Amino acid sequence: TSGIVLNREDIQNAFVAKTMADEPALALRLKPESISKLANARKGYSHVLASINGSVVSTVEGANGNLMDGVLLMPMPTLVSARDAADLIR
Repeated sequence: TSGIVLNREDIQNAFVAKTMADEPALALRLKPESISKLANARKGYSHVLASINGSVVSTVEGANGNLMDGVLLMPMPTLVSARDAADLIR
């Protein structure tokens, strides 16, 4: 893969949410400087990957990867898996 890498330091908070399609999601509230870094880096890229400890835990494509109020929603298989990922990040 190529492109920007956001680290734990770029995340203000991690929590459980649901996508607009009512799917479980890991919500990542980014710090203000990281929001612009991600927005600039996404030009020309269509996928956003979330990785914890070297393993990809979620991927989102295209417009679904847009930030809403500084929050990036990463779809997860269940609310429990979203909670566990948020706990790891916090």
